[in-house]
Amino acid sequence: MRKPPRYLLGPKTLIVERKQAKLLKTWGVEGFETSDDAHGRHLAMLRRFTRRGIKFKRRKAFAECYPNGNCKDVSRCPAACHHASRRERARLIVRLNQRLRDVGDPAWLITVVRDRWRQAPGDLHHCDPASLLKWFCRRLERLPNPGLAKGIVGVDVSLNEDGDERWWQPHLHAVVAGVDKAALRKALKLKSTKSTVRPLVIIEIKRTDIGTTIGYALKRSVEKRVGYLDEEGERDQRTVRVPARFLVEHDRWLLGQKVTKRFRVIRMRLSRAPLVDETSIRPLRKRPLRRIRRRS
Repeated sequence: MRKPPRYLLGPKTLIVERKQAKLLKTWGVEGFETSDDAHGRHLAMLRRFTRRGIKFKRRKAFAECYPNGNCKDVSRCPAACHHASRRERARLIVRLNQRLRDVGDPAWLITVVRDRWRQAPGDLHHCDPASLLKWFCRRLERLPNPGLAKGIVGVDVSLNEDGDERWWQPHLHAVVAGVDKAALRKALKLKSTKSTVRPLVIIEIKRTDIGTTIGYALKRSVEKRVGYLDEEGERDQRTVRVPARFLVEHDRWLLGQKVTKRFRVIRMRLSRAPLVDETSIRPLRKRPLRRIRRRS
C-alpha cells in the first residue's frame, strides 16, 4: 500500500499537488510522483555524492533545490535534478496527450535495444543521448510519409547482469502516432542477437493510456535487470535494486546533460508555459533550537 505523502516542503505544496493531480487525471494519469517523493530522492542522491566525496559546480545551489527552487527556466537544469525532471515530465504528459489523441491513428510504444550501445560499468559517461536520438529520427525518415509521424522519444539506461557479465544497456522508448505498425517495423528493422533476441518491440497503446506511457518513456529512475533461466529453461529477467555505487555513476551521467536533452519531440511544437503556478512553494524554515537553562 502506498504511503501518504509527508509534504516536507510545507502546506502550500499540497495545494499545488492537488491542482496538478487534477490536471493530470483528466488525461488518465493517476498516482503521479509527488514533489515530496522527488525531494526525498533528491536528498538521497546528494547524500550518496557526499559519502563518495564527489564535487561539482553549483553544488550548493543544487543541494537547496525544491519544487520551484531558483530555476527561472527548468530546461537549463541538469537531468539529475529530480524536481526539474518531474516538472518537465508532467508538462510533456499534458501537452503531448491532446496532440497525439487528435492525430486519430493508433499510437505505439516503441522500445529499441542494441548491443552496440552497451557500456561497461565505469564508462556510462561515453553514452551520448543525442546520438541515439538522431539515430531514431534518421530511421523515421525511411517511412513512406515521415511527416505524418508525431510523438516523442526518450533515452534511459538499465544495469544488466547475466552470470559474471555486467553492463549498462541504453534504451530508446518512443510514443509515436500517425504511422502504420508495418511501416514502423520496416523503418526500424533490426537484427536479433544472442543477447538481444527482441531488439525492437512495438506495442499498441490505448487512447486512455497515452499519458501514462509517455511518463514511462521519460522516467527518471534506473533499474537493475538480472538474467536467469526459468523453469522451462528459457532466458528471462527479473528487476532488483540497484547498488549505491552504480546509482552514483548513473546520476553523475545525468549531471552532464540538460533535462531536455534526454528526449526529443517529433514534429510538434509545444508551449513551455508551466502547468501550474509553483512560485508559492517555499521550503519550511527550520526553527532554531531554544537553549534550556539549567536551574542551579
